[in-house]
Amino acid sequence: MKIGAWIDKAIDVISVPRHQVGMKLVRIIIGVILLYIYSVNYGQRFFLFGPDGVFSDSNLFSLFHVDSPLVFNILYHVAILAALCFTIGWGGRIIVFINFLFFWSWTSVSLLIGDGGDNLLRVMFPYLILTDLFGKLDSKPTTLWKKALGILHNFGWMAVILQICYVYFTAGLMKIQGGMWQDGTALYYILQVDEFRNPLFSSLIVNHPWTSVAGSYVTIFFQIAFPFLILYRRVKPFVIAVSIMFHLGIWVFMNLPSFSLVMIAFELPLLSDGFYYKVAGMFRSRWSGLKRRFVLSTDKKQTVNREVS
Repeated sequence: MKIGAWIDKAIDVISVPRHQVGMKLVRIIIGVILLYIYSVNYGQRFFLFGPDGVFSDSNLFSLFHVDSPLVFNILYHVAILAALCFTIGWGGRIIVFINFLFFWSWTSVSLLIGDGGDNLLRVMFPYLILTDLFGKLDSKPTTLWKKALGILHNFGWMAVILQICYVYFTAGLMKIQGGMWQDGTALYYILQVDEFRNPLFSSLIVNHPWTSVAGSYVTIFFQIAFPFLILYRRVKPFVIAVSIMFHLGIWVFMNLPSFSLVMIAFELPLLSDGFYYKVAGMFRSRWSGLKRRFVLSTDKKQTVNREVS
């Protein structure tokens, strides 16, 4: 086979867009996070980010660096509208880029009120611009342009996965070097900080020291092992499930909702489209079975009532 034919075959393989369902889920979750961020700060937007706000003297690039309160207010509402369009899947890559600009602008004027999820999302947004977050690419691209978009999508997806693996691995390595993580008291002391504790649930760990020790060591092991565990196809769904529960626990015990959701969102593209279709098929079959049982039960009751009457 000639070199040209090999190249054409390779392009045909790498141009097929993959993990589109996972990336669509990323779009929806990130859109909800953006709406959450803009809405929880809505009442204090002028005080925090406005022309005379406490963060208005930031030297970083921001669309919100304007002198007019009216213009700032318009821009803030446009950001909310853009996030809504992004969530419902309208606007294509243009709306992704617009949301990137607005979110970058928001993080530039809110340096002290993020929870870590904003930092990761700020890094990930350029990768999202490359990917197909709307599921519009053909599964079998035929034209050169569609093949280029497919390759771009796969490259962006791979960048997202490598970044999330890097976050996990480096977080685990950093924890190993910490004395509190080594002696198993890290979670105990973290939950003593008012900013990172939930009064309703944190006591479950604080009052039971063994949970702090176990949680600290399991966290280190899981974070370091994560990039390697996901290489095994049969193990990967269970790893993702554990990771989702892990970050839901961070949400509940440490009051870090946006950070937890950002991490969960960027783990979902690890699972293939086939996996999601299989799960959806299982739910549809279960739902159909429940409906049939309900209909049969209703018909049986009606028959009994007619016989009695």
